[in-house]
Amino acid sequence: MVDTPWRASLAVSVFSTTVNLDGRDVDLAEASVSASVGYHPGPKYGASLGLGAILGGRIDSDTRDGSRAGAGEGDIDPGFLATLSGTWLARYETERGPFVMASLSLGFSTTTADSEADGGAPHRLTSGDARVGVMVGKTYGRLTPYLVVRAFGGPVLWTLDGEAVSGGDVHHYTIGLGSSLRLPARLGRVDGFLELMPLGERSASAGLSLSF
Repeated sequence: MVDTPWRASLAVSVFSTTVNLDGRDVDLAEASVSASVGYHPGPKYGASLGLGAILGGRIDSDTRDGSRAGAGEGDIDPGFLATLSGTWLARYETERGPFVMASLSLGFSTTTADSEADGGAPHRLTSGDARVGVMVGKTYGRLTPYLVVRAFGGPVLWTLDGEAVSGGDVHHYTIGLGSSLRLPARLGRVDGFLELMPLGERSASAGLSLSF
């Protein structure tokens, strides 16, 4: 059972992926930090709201003919992000069987990014997505490893070669492993967590959560 309904988390994340903007592949890599507050009235349901900052990153676009020769490299500037998510425990963990948890989240981010293709001029880079996921895991003492699969979609908007372009991720999925670790009771109700997603959209995140 959940001892308290409120949970606060702090996380640092990095991700890299490729988006297709009006037929041109653009590689993105960003780092961010975020804080969230969640409400879990019981073990079955939960919801959380997160706000954070994009710390920066890199961007690399194809030329118009699809080649990488002379492609436009640039920097992603600091920016803003927000998330809203919910979870549903579809199957309780048993002595022999794992738990199964489903999730739904909405995300939004905005920053600016420059490109050699536009002479280094920064342009607004905005993205949004909706994600559905399934997590399967098992608890062993203080450690809870899990497998997670997520599918997502949403628009990415930017300006490239002086033209407004839009599109989305070329993968639309991410698959990986994660784990949470319950820290000793003398530290309070604190958990550490780590997640590595090497397939599809690639990402890694780590942080701490506190129940209160």
